[in-house]
Parts: sequence; C-alpha cells; structure tokens
Amino acid sequence: MDANGAYSYEDAERDEEEVAMNKDQVWLQIDGLTGRANVLEKDPSVKEELYQMWVHTFSDKKGNNVEQKYYIAPGDIVASMKDQVSKMNNTKLPDDPVVQWNSTWTKPILWASPDERGQWIYQGHLVGEPERPLAIKHIPRRRLMALIAGLRGVDDRIEVRYQRE
Repeated sequence: MDANGAYSYEDAERDEEEVAMNKDQVWLQIDGLTGRANVLEKDPSVKEELYQMWVHTFSDKKGNNVEQKYYIAPGDIVASMKDQVSKMNNTKLPDDPVVQWNSTWTKPILWASPDERGQWIYQGHLVGEPERPLAIKHIPRRRLMALIAGLRGVDDRIEVRYQRE
C-alpha cells in the first residue's frame, strides 16, 4: 500500500538464495484481505504440545496462625487461576484447545496446616488420594508460562509442577 492508501505493485521481499536453500519447506499463508502471502514460522499441521499442571505447595500469605487446624481453600490463588483460565478460553485461537480447570485440588482435607515456613503441605496420601489432583489440563506451553507468572503475582512462593500430557 502506498502513502495514499492505494495498492501498488512492487516486488516481494525474499530470502537470500543461500538461506532459502537451507530451508526444507516454507509455509505460506495468504491474507484474505490484502492477498499477500505471509511466511509461517511453523508447519501448520504440527499441533502444539499440551501440558497439565498441579499445585505442589503454596504459602500462607494472609498471616494465618500456624497452629490453625482447618482453613478455607486458597481463595486468592483459586480466583486468579479461574480468572486467567476464563480469559484464555475467551481469547483462544481457533486451533487452541479449551483449557480445563479442575477445582478438586482445593479440597481442605488434602492440605495439612502450614509448616514453619508458612507453606501448605499436601497430605492427600493420608486420606486416600496418593496422587495430587491436577489443577489445569490441556494447556499449551506458552499459556502455561503466562498462568504461572500470574499465579506468582498472587503468591510469590507458590510451587507448581507440570508435565506434557
């Protein structure tokens, strides 16, 4: 497009011959409005790897008494996680999966009173839950890293673990 907003014909930019020879394949995407070709960085048929995440420990930032026997589920962390997952699902790309939120990890019976450092400790193995419940499933890595950064904004000592599905 030129300075007046009209379309003009011009040569397209392209890689040097040496660079183009080293590429196995170049994927082009045609812009529906302008008709120009855009180079895609990745093969569109390769799906992004998905991850699952669980909460390992979290801190008692509210200053609750360490001797406190029972507590309410980690409200600020839960609210932040739900909010972020909701935003992810509302702004996802067409090919992105729906990120699944699982609230069973917040059951109070699964978490012991905080230790001397103020960290809540998982005790699910004592009540018949040997494996930690997943908090998040079907999340692409780029979104997982954003979620973890957001959770660290709520609780800077939260420890999460994740793995590929």
